[in-house]
Order: sequence, then structure tokens, then C-alpha cells
Amino acid sequence: MKNLLFLVIPVLSVMAAACTKGQEDVAPIPVQAVEVKGGTMVVDGAAEGALLSLWSDRSGGDSESVWMVGGTRSEPLVFEVKGNTFKRHDTGLSRRLWWVTGVPGGSVFVVGEGGVTARYDGSTWTPLATDVPGTTLFGVWGTGVDNVWAVGGPEGAPGGGVTPEGNVILRYDGTSWARQSVPELDARPESAQKFLFKVWGADKDNVVVVGSSGLALHYDGAAWRVEPTGDTAGALFTVSGRSADDIWAIGGLNEMRLIHWDGGKWSQVPVGEFPPTITQGLFVAPGTGLVAGGISGYVAALGTDGSWVEPDPETAQGFHAVWVDGGGAFWAVGGDIVSLDPVMTAIYTTRQGLEPPVF
Repeated sequence: MKNLLFLVIPVLSVMAAACTKGQEDVAPIPVQAVEVKGGTMVVDGAAEGALLSLWSDRSGGDSESVWMVGGTRSEPLVFEVKGNTFKRHDTGLSRRLWWVTGVPGGSVFVVGEGGVTARYDGSTWTPLATDVPGTTLFGVWGTGVDNVWAVGGPEGAPGGGVTPEGNVILRYDGTSWARQSVPELDARPESAQKFLFKVWGADKDNVVVVGSSGLALHYDGAAWRVEPTGDTAGALFTVSGRSADDIWAIGGLNEMRLIHWDGGKWSQVPVGEFPPTITQGLFVAPGTGLVAGGISGYVAALGTDGSWVEPDPETAQGFHAVWVDGGGAFWAVGGDIVSLDPVMTAIYTTRQGLEPPVF
């Protein structure tokens, strides 16, 4: 059976935005399809904890670091891949990590269970307090060391008398994290699910948060608003984009759901012939086709002609995050991601010549 983990979007439907307020129109950047076939399972089933996120600055060459994070309940797993070598990092944290991002200047931020966060400045990891121990921080994104956003939902089993807490949005100003007030979340029924899964922005005044029940929130630099997505049943797990009017989100409940924001509304995008029941990985960038990842080794590519390419799976493990580095290589990481406590590790990439990591 073919696999739906990697999706590449057609050029015509994913051209980058062309206009900036107060400036002349700029020609759109053509979108190039991403090759997701022909790669290697660098790790397939090691019991070291699922990897849940990928990030790099996409600078290309030997100086580019590809980061991946995850772990077990009691131990984070962080790798930096530079060239063909994996380097494991000790963050000073003791919980599973869910997401990683970097900002201009070289700093890398990680977030995870129990509200843990840390910053890496290129030489040293510094844990950063958040005061939300009952929250799993599922997503992080920023424009600089003084403007980083993190979002999360209730911790599954916090222990120690800690109360699970959801609908959490935090902002880091370079010194400390601060909880953000979002009246639109406070106004939701008490029975509503309170999971915020990911955050992404085109710039500091265009930030999107997605979560449970098809929720999409938009921050315009001054206030938040809810934007209808056409579905209140399934969760939106991941959001990414190329510009303020070319944003994508993926998720669904027992089905794959892909939606696109054109600057005015969210619209559903047709998926392939063999969509997985859980799809969590998503990546797009200016000039780069959309790729996605899901359970059961799902990989797929939506070509520039609008057709889906759905290769046979390379693994039975699920892929939770996907990425395309600056050299055009495709990456997917995950493990037994449908487990309540995923411990199996999976790494797939089309980059050649990698030395397997040492756990």
C-alpha cells in the first residue's frame, strides 16, 4: 500500500505571495516540487524515544545544522546533524521535548512536557522557566530572541498534584516568558477542548495558532481573532507557510485534512488517494513545495501538475515532523507516535552518506 507521509503542493496553488503593503508588486517565487522518494531509514525502531520535531535555518552547505527533538517521559532526545554527523545534546531538561525552532542570530529554542523550555546560544543550553507545569508545550516559533511564541495544552499525566492546564499561549521577550491573554479562548465553552498544537508566523505581526476542534487563531500585532476553518470536529496539528497570504495547516480526525489560507479565508485542499488517519507533519517555505508526514510510514508528494505521488512506505513507524533542508534534502522523524508514551525512534532522509547516530 502506498504511503501518505510526504505531500508536495502544485506550483499554481502554492505560489508565494507577491505584494507588500506600500511597495510595488514583486513577481511570485516559483514553487519547486520536493523529491521524497529514494531516501534511507537512518533509524527504524530504536527504543530511545520518538522524535517529534525538525528545524534548520535552511542556509545550505556544511554549516547548516538540522535539529531534531523528542525523547521519553523522563529524558529528552536532541540531535544536531551537521554535514553527515549526528551530535547528541544535553539540554539540562528532564522531560520529553515536542518542538524546536531557531531565530536569526543562531539561537535555538525547544519546548515540551511540563512546560519546559530551553534556549541554545550556539555553545550553551539555558533552561527557561514558564510557570505552566501542567501544560505540554507542543509548538514554538519566533522572529528573534526577543519575540518567541510557545503554545500548548493540558499535560496528560503531570503528577505531583499539578493540575493540567490548556489554552496556553506564551511569549518570550528575551528575558522571560509571559502568559498571553486571549479573550477568544476564554469565551469558549468550558467543555471545549483546550489543546493548542502549533504556532507559525509570516512576521511578528502575523502569527497563526492552530489546535483542537479545527481552531485557527490569528494575531495581527495588536489583537487575536478566530478564523473559521470549515470543520470543528478534527484537530489541526501543524501550521506553516510562505507568507501572510499563503499559509497551510494539517490535521483531521480519522482522516487527513489539509487547508490553505489565502489572506482572506481558509479553504480545504484535496488530498491523495491513500490518506492516513493521522497526519501531523507539515512543511512549506518560499520556493519549496509542501511536504507532510503521518502514521504508518506515510509519504506522499503533490506535484506541480496537481497529482499526488504516494510511494510505498519505508517503515511501519509514524512520522510526526517533516522538513526540507537548504540543500533540498527531505527529512522525516517520528516513531510509535500513536502510543500514549512513544519510545520508538524513526529517522528518514534523502540526504546521502549520513553516519547513524549514537544513542
